[in-house]
Amino acid sequence: MANLGILKIFFLIVCKSNFVNGKHDCYSNPYLPLPKNTGVYPQNYNADLVARRINNWRRGDKHNVEEYTNLFDGDIMLTEEQLLLDTIPKSNLWHRGEMPFYITMEQFTERQIAHIISTMDIITNHTGFKFRRFCFETDRNYAVFKSANTGCWSYVGMLNYGQVINLQIPNCLYRGTVIHVLLHAIGFYHEHNSPVRDNWLSVKWENILSTNKNYFKTLDSITARDSGVLYDYDSILHGGPYLHSFNDKPTMETQIPNMKIGQREAFSLRDVERVRRVYEDEVKNWKSLDKLPKINHTRKTTGFISTDDIASTTASGITAKMNDTEEPTSDDKRKETTDMDKTERDEEKLTTDETEHETVMRSTTTAADKRILNVFCLIWPYTINETCLT
Repeated sequence: MANLGILKIFFLIVCKSNFVNGKHDCYSNPYLPLPKNTGVYPQNYNADLVARRINNWRRGDKHNVEEYTNLFDGDIMLTEEQLLLDTIPKSNLWHRGEMPFYITMEQFTERQIAHIISTMDIITNHTGFKFRRFCFETDRNYAVFKSANTGCWSYVGMLNYGQVINLQIPNCLYRGTVIHVLLHAIGFYHEHNSPVRDNWLSVKWENILSTNKNYFKTLDSITARDSGVLYDYDSILHGGPYLHSFNDKPTMETQIPNMKIGQREAFSLRDVERVRRVYEDEVKNWKSLDKLPKINHTRKTTGFISTDDIASTTASGITAKMNDTEEPTSDDKRKETTDMDKTERDEEKLTTDETEHETVMRSTTTAADKRILNVFCLIWPYTINETCLT
């Protein structure tokens, strides 16, 4: 009888720890997930060099940190089959507009996990795309977060039987970089590969190594997830002006003078609109777009969304160019230039500076921190831990 009582307590702990979130029924995970897609690196890939460059990167560098990952177009991982293709492969969307994920304190600290999860919350609050914890019994397709010294990278879109998202500590954990990588995982390629790119950018081919010119191919409209949203200089998925430069000269110049590209501070309005449109059918299955938090447009803006200031406005207010076609008109370009003259871009960006980055490691307990306890209980369902019983 004593053994039976111990067994009951054991199962109570297991069940309590795995149902603590209460939002998604999920039984205990008796095994760690073993994703099929863990990374296939090019033959010339130098892991030590990549790790050093990522670790030595500092804000203000001419290149965004993920560009030093040295994969396809910088930060995109491909499968073996995709590596053999001469064209960029089409990505798969996540079923029901949600990504099951698995993250462990063997890879990240509690603070870092809280930071990643709060970034997921930002994406969900703006776009409606959901992230939820991995369930061993039901999830065939899922993402596992790793922190290997191989840079900041993800596959594009959903792959069968699990995939890895890698965020090298600490420089891949800047908020904008995490959003950038997660948008790849959701299913989006870089903005500068848009099929209408040449209407908005001039590519300086003479400054690009011949082996990297393939990264500047434009995509067909299906692969690019063309949803009718205008080309976006402000996109967090846009490469910077020195992307893949071998001589420290620009590889991309905007056709509208004085426009900046390659920001990693915040969503742009069109980033949000693009995700909403592509996942519109899936999102409507569980939540109306009209009920999502919308962006406050009362202050002056050139198109950036503050992830700390989400207000309630109408859905039609999300972007002034919702119904525009991709081909820019002279009026479009004049308006873009006028908007730039009205206000400085730095005022519109989400401030993600060194102080915030350090706060990820040292801040006081937040709501996102508390959610880590749930993740801990999920990862170690057979561990007796008083925090799992509350």
